[in-house]
This record gives sequence, structure tokens and C-alpha cells, in this order.
Amino acid sequence: MRRAGWSPPGSLRPRQSSRARGYVQDEILPAIGNKLTSEVGPSDCIAIVERTKRRGAPAVARKVLEQLRGLFGYAVDRHLIAVNPAAQIRAAKIVGVKPSRDRVLRPEEMKRFLGAAKDFPTSQANRVAFRLILLTLARKGELVKARWEDVDLDRGEWRVPKEHAKNRQEHIVYLSKQAARLFEGLRGLAGRSEWVLPGRDPKTHISLATLNQATFVAKNSDKSMQWLDGFWIHDLRRTASTQLHEMGWPSDVIEKAHAHTIGGVRGIYNRAEYAEPRRRMLQQWADYIDAIEAGGKVAGIRRVA
Repeated sequence: MRRAGWSPPGSLRPRQSSRARGYVQDEILPAIGNKLTSEVGPSDCIAIVERTKRRGAPAVARKVLEQLRGLFGYAVDRHLIAVNPAAQIRAAKIVGVKPSRDRVLRPEEMKRFLGAAKDFPTSQANRVAFRLILLTLARKGELVKARWEDVDLDRGEWRVPKEHAKNRQEHIVYLSKQAARLFEGLRGLAGRSEWVLPGRDPKTHISLATLNQATFVAKNSDKSMQWLDGFWIHDLRRTASTQLHEMGWPSDVIEKAHAHTIGGVRGIYNRAEYAEPRRRMLQQWADYIDAIEAGGKVAGIRRVA
């Protein structure tokens, strides 16, 4: 398989194409790039998927398996090989059953998670990142790719540039006092790196799989963490959304805080970004988290107008 010879299917959108190319270049080619297509067997494909899963990236492992099926399916269609070595590999058998996308942490589970995250097998900065994701409602990739030039602690704002946003629109995250303090701590840990979460090489950020890997290792090495089965980092955003709705905050304010696009008539006529309500909401959310950890009564908290 030649590295320069592969290109993603033309039906993929540019963003999908970039991700597909990344799966091939980062996960597949290092393992079988020097083999002839006819020399690759099912065991080679399984080894690639299992290695990706062991890094704590089961979702990526499924995508890698999809790419393997597609690559060798293309080769079968062109009569380069007779059998697709990845065709009969079942993701559920190798990666496990795909987790439900409705996992939400109850308040007592949030307290347990935040306490456990302080001992996750990763750096101090990465441990802080878990709490910051919960407080800001940010996506993991947005925080991993955050630069200090985009963080204004005086204004209490973190700008997510459009190239890092899922919907390709610039997004402002309004920082609670607690979130701002976490960023201040991360600045000290980052040294002179331009990245909020620098990798081993301070000239780049941590891998997108780093936080997932820390979660994966913790869940599989500590029996006290088995209650987190089925939980992944993205569930922190879902947890926040669920709790904020229960606290009485309007859906549009929550959706904007999540950097979701509001569709329909509301999206056309409602141009407001809800800046001030979002500031108040995220500050109340941070106070809510503090109350949970302190063991205080949180059930009665409701939206502050």
C-alpha cells in the first residue's frame, strides 16, 4: 500500500475527508503501509483496531475499521484482491458494543467523577481539563486545540476559532470565576507553550485521544471506577445540558452555550447570542458544581433571571 496513492472517496465532505485521511495516515499506514495489498489479512486489520482501542479511543477504533473495510472494498471492486480482509470483522467483538449516547451523570456521580479525576493516570493539566470541560460545556477537541492567544482572563472569555468549532462558526465561551481560575492554573503549567494543553513537545497540543485514554485506563484499572462503564468525556456536555434544563434555563441559551446551531424560524429571527444570560448561567452552573462537591443541597437551585 503506497502512502501517497490513497485518497478518500469523492462523496465525502471536506471535513469528513480530512478525518478519513487522518485515520488512514495515523492508524493504518504505520502498521501495513509497507505491505502489498494482497499480503494483508484479517489478523492485521484486527491488530490495528485493537491497538487503537487500547489507546483509549474506541470511537476512533470503529472509524478505523470502517476505513479498512472501505479501502479493501475498493481493492476488491478493482479486482486487485479477491477478498476484503476487514469485511467479516465485527466492531462489537473487537471494540465492544457502541455506548449509548444518552449517558448522563447524576449529581452524586458528578461528585464521584470529579473526585476520581484528580487521580486519573495522566498529567495534572489533563486532570484539570476534565473539570474545565464540565464547567464550560466545551467540546474536548475545542479545549485540546485551545491557544493562549484566544483566552482573555480579564474579560472572562475564551474564543473558539471557527476552524476548531464543529459547526465552523466562531464561538465565545464565557468563563465563570471557577473556570477562569482553572485557566490561570493551566497557564502556569503550560510554561511558554502557546497551547493551553501542550503535549510532551510544547510546540504542539496533547493528542485528541489523551483524555479518552486516561478515562479508559482509569475505568479498567480501578474497580472503584467500574460504575463509569459506558461513560465518555462527551457525556459531560450531555450531563450539563440535562441539569441546566432541569434548573429552568431556556433551551436557546443552553444551545448557544453548547455552540449548537439553532434551526428553523428561531434561528433565522433570533440573532442574539444571549451573552449575558450565558454568563449568568455558566456562573450558576459552576456554583452548582461547587455545591455538589461540598455536599450541600442543590435540588432547589433554579434559574436566576
